[in-house]
Amino acid sequence: MPKQILNVDNVRETVEQLQSEGYKPTFKRIIERLGGSYGTLTAMRKEHPEIFWSEERRVDSSFQLEKENFNLKMELTQIRFEARIEVLEREKLERDRLIDNLKKSFSDDMADMRDLWLDAVSQARLTKTAKTLTIELHNQYPEMTYREINERLFEEGFRTRSGGRIGGGQISKWINAES
Repeated sequence: MPKQILNVDNVRETVEQLQSEGYKPTFKRIIERLGGSYGTLTAMRKEHPEIFWSEERRVDSSFQLEKENFNLKMELTQIRFEARIEVLEREKLERDRLIDNLKKSFSDDMADMRDLWLDAVSQARLTKTAKTLTIELHNQYPEMTYREINERLFEEGFRTRSGGRIGGGQISKWINAES
């Protein structure tokens, strides 16, 4: 086919021929058939897009507005996203502070519980020792009264948790339980 001058009609006809032959109408194929330059075809495509693209593939003038609208929506989404990130970061800092406070409080409470436990163990040892001493005093000196045993325990340093004297009822229970 002899080279022809590039004009709208010739290009339209060549594009249709290429499509009917099953080829994609590229600039290279059009130039091979018609001659001319890429610059001429580029200018023609800008002026007459209907030649190169079907109606459904062409972009109309509202595309620019849609693109701008989309870009604005994306900007707004990004701003909202960044604001949400800031809120989440603040909430995380608040939670971290709360967790640190809870850890400190827990550590303090555990120390208090340990102290109470040690006091209870100490008191239990003292109680066992007081019970043993009470039974020994009663066995060695059966004539001792509960009041005298109580005085002796108090002198030895045995006291109730509140710091008072061990009661006669408790002394009686210890002695009667051993009998």
